[in-house]
Amino acid sequence: MFQNVPAAAGATGAVAKRIGTLSQRQTLGATVNIALNSAIGRSSYKELGLNELYPSPEFPEPVYDKCETNISTLPNGLRVVSRVTNDPITNIGLFVNAGSRYCSPETSGVGHFLESCAVEGTMNINANRFQENLARTGSGLMVQAFRDAMLYQVETFNRHADFAMESIAELIWNPRLEDYRISKMKKEYLWRRGDCMKEAESEIPEYMHQAAYQGNTLGLPLYCDHHSIANISRSVIDEFTNVFYQPSRMICVGVGIDHASLERIASDTLGDLKNHEQFANIQPEAARYTGGQLKFKYEFENNDDTHISLIFETENWKSEDLMSLCVLNMIMGGGGSFSAGGPGKGMYTRLYREVLGTYHWINHISCSHSIFDDSGIFALYGCCQSEQSHELTSVMVREAINMLLRPPTEKEINRAKQALASNICFEFENRQIVFEDIARQVQVYGTHKTPEMWRQDIMNVSKDDILRVAKKLLTSNPTLLAMGHDVSRVPQQEEIKTVIKDAIA
Repeated sequence: MFQNVPAAAGATGAVAKRIGTLSQRQTLGATVNIALNSAIGRSSYKELGLNELYPSPEFPEPVYDKCETNISTLPNGLRVVSRVTNDPITNIGLFVNAGSRYCSPETSGVGHFLESCAVEGTMNINANRFQENLARTGSGLMVQAFRDAMLYQVETFNRHADFAMESIAELIWNPRLEDYRISKMKKEYLWRRGDCMKEAESEIPEYMHQAAYQGNTLGLPLYCDHHSIANISRSVIDEFTNVFYQPSRMICVGVGIDHASLERIASDTLGDLKNHEQFANIQPEAARYTGGQLKFKYEFENNDDTHISLIFETENWKSEDLMSLCVLNMIMGGGGSFSAGGPGKGMYTRLYREVLGTYHWINHISCSHSIFDDSGIFALYGCCQSEQSHELTSVMVREAINMLLRPPTEKEINRAKQALASNICFEFENRQIVFEDIARQVQVYGTHKTPEMWRQDIMNVSKDDILRVAKKLLTSNPTLLAMGHDVSRVPQQEEIKTVIKDAIA
């Protein structure tokens, strides 16, 4: 039986020889064909020359839905707001008119504590399964507590929008909050807060509000501390939810979803909620700006600077001078001394040119504003080594006074207007920002203004408008906040108040 092996081997060699010869012929022929076609300007594909453009396939032009904001109200008073973006991703959730400003000083941090509860699951779904369900659907949950609002938001694929809203509803009205679990969350909360308390970026804005609105509404602590967290219990959380989570105080928001679908989801998930008569028409206490002084020693991590803020009361969301304030904020600008500069970094703002570019010992100086329904604050913030803290305060006071005594040039105004309008349009590309923006606007105005509308308001701002806003805020009682390793060289608030009053008299 083994006698046929050599013959088989010989046959295989012959076949291989013939195949090799055929391959050589094909290769030679192909080479000659390519050479000839190249010589006459044609590719090996006879229907297309090398000097011709490859024809694009004919595709129909895509038809997109119009990007607009739609608003409606369910029979129970729940408002539904949607904006189509033609994206495959949807941001869907709830905006609740509830926050630390509506609480008592002892329990004002309950809203921020509820952020921690989002990772604990519900009574029907344990924490692991809850997170697994989010992961399986490619969803991300975000809960944020503000002084005037609670924001629940899920980013997910369009087809999972129902699941997202059901998860939020389950998390709010059926939380897993047994006493032993709350005790565990308190320890974890304080551990996380301990890390945040070492960062100036998170703590300075908090103390700005506490100093400007001392002991009331917007000045109540947003966060729990070692003392107030002892007041947080299941009964306090239930009271917070029962009082403020009324349909008339909530807005169901969807970005990247058509209005009919969002309205159906809101009706199926939240349509059976009813307003409690004793809570439906709660009138919030008006914010009372007090001004004053808050100076104390505070140790930041790897930061020995003295941090100083000069704060004034200014416009609210409903003010006709809102955009004038925003333009003034852009004119002042500012930033950190370590910035490398470049387009859009504000290198031509006043605080950059006249402060950071002049005083090498100033590590940071900038301005900001925080706006609410019935009040707002405008703040100058800077930091330096404690030895120069008195000089830094003087520089900040001088720049504040110059907002009025040295009117901005047309070049400054036009640059600030273009930068502000550009920033608004840029931010509107972010679904998460659009989500919060349309919710807040509907809460305040009952409608939604597009970036084009805001741009028109911005371009109508004049020099007189800016000076009027500057004079108004400078005549308010200034607030001085000083924190850091050594605040002994920072002057008193009364001295600053006198200097400003004499300068603008």
